[in-house]
Amino acid sequence: MPAKTRLTSQLLDKFIEILAENGGIVCDAADALNVSRTGLYAKREDDENFKTRWLDAVDRGVDLIEDEARRRALVGTDHPVIHQGTITDSYKEKSDFCLGLILRGYRSQFRQRTEISGPGGEPIQTNVTIYLPENGRDDADQKMGVTRDVKPSKAKNRRKTPKPDSRPGSTKT
Repeated sequence: MPAKTRLTSQLLDKFIEILAENGGIVCDAADALNVSRTGLYAKREDDENFKTRWLDAVDRGVDLIEDEARRRALVGTDHPVIHQGTITDSYKEKSDFCLGLILRGYRSQFRQRTEISGPGGEPIQTNVTIYLPENGRDDADQKMGVTRDVKPSKAKNRRKTPKPDSRPGSTKT
């Protein structure tokens, strides 16, 4: 792999130009000039003017993408008609998907809204049960409002007999 090219002011100008033309795709613009993305990002952090130019170029690039989406939605794209291996005609196909994206961007009534609620529009009620192991964390139990009938044993080398699992749906005994 060849070494990356040193960043010069002419190279930075060309990077900004390519960035605006390619829809704001940084890795493609950097690769086209054989420059390091890491170096470009570092330059952007250090140089406020370069950062402003970079962001402006990305905006212009996104404008190009928006223009292309609008063209595909309203004008369409050419598709060939092939009969027995030969192109006999062509037709334009408009993109309903692009049209929908554009409408969602500009008109709130076309945006997708999702609301999740409980019965009658009330907030969803949740119950959380936390099972803590018997590990001597009495202070954690108190903070969480957990009460225990039996305190855990602090004796070492003492064999504990497992307690039956009393959780709902448990098959252990």
